[in-house]
Amino acid sequence: MMDSVYELLDYLPLEDIEVNDYVRPLLNSAQVTYDKEEYQFSYFAVHLIFMTNIYTTVWQVSQFYYERYNHSLLFARPYNGKEVKLDEIRSVFEFSKLPEKDIFEFFRLIDLDESYVKSTKKLIDYRNEMAHATGKIQIDSEDRFDSAMDEIVSITKKIHACLSLTIRDFYRENLIKYAKGETEGDFLNDFVQIELMKNLSFSKKDLEICKEFGLSKLKDWKVSGLSKEEIQKVVEYHQATKNYYSDLFGE
Repeated sequence: MMDSVYELLDYLPLEDIEVNDYVRPLLNSAQVTYDKEEYQFSYFAVHLIFMTNIYTTVWQVSQFYYERYNHSLLFARPYNGKEVKLDEIRSVFEFSKLPEKDIFEFFRLIDLDESYVKSTKKLIDYRNEMAHATGKIQIDSEDRFDSAMDEIVSITKKIHACLSLTIRDFYRENLIKYAKGETEGDFLNDFVQIELMKNLSFSKKDLEICKEFGLSKLKDWKVSGLSKEEIQKVVEYHQATKNYYSDLFGE
């Protein structure tokens, strides 16, 4: 079913024009070939959407763990002849200059299990086996397409589950920074949009983590050490996040 393909969109940046312009025709291609029962070619388009999510997530990791990310670049080797300064990435697609299997190594920075990192690389082998002109169609039925999609969605969710812990920590720190007046900007809603959506390319799933963040410990001054006024600002910031999410998705 194509439902799982559309589910992948929830993990892509909401306000990244470059990513959205790239994914849109891929999604259309996936739908058209699926409707024609050309399932393997639909899968190829979906796999490109999946890799776009991988590149975007690695970029987010580079922002959350700047020093550890830069240290890991000592072991990153672009394809022969490719020139890219991975510490000065201007587009998530610059990560495509690294061997696809190597890109998954960055997820160790968010504590993705080493054995799981290795298993994700098999997805590249699976795609490559079908991409050669052997004349053999491996995904030749809806059931096989669904099975292949289940694996892609499962990996996407697993990686995001690891990233979610980092997002929660970041959001908590952001709430405290705002409460203590350590942030810039006059309009709270604009600040939420710039800080989360623009600066960190948040997806629907990323924003959802923030929306569902529990405030109980921060609202307890004995635990958080925040003043009454600061706790009120925490509540205001969190409400603005929930309002922003609701405005976008009506949930």
